Amino acid sequence: MRKQRSNIELAEPLRYWRAKKGLSQARLAELANTSALTISQLESGKRRSRGKTLEKILAGFKLTENEFFSMKEGAIASAAAPAGAKA
Repeated sequence: MRKQRSNIELAEPLRYWRAKKGLSQARLAELANTSALTISQLESGKRRSRGKTLEKILAGFKLTENEFFSMKEGAIASAAAPAGAKA
């Protein structure tokens, strides 16, 4: 079962990856098959992501959930690391 993430937990990596990949909100929305309004609201913390929306965003970025939230490409989840710990 996927851990429920807060709006703030999602907003920071979303802004980070969009900037790192040089994508506008509109372009990311196209890649993720969602709306630019949804991306904007997620980045500002005004909207909570449902699991499907997060999956679409991950697909648009071509990232795993671990890479997305750790803000490191190639990140692998560690069973030894406590929840919320940064690598």
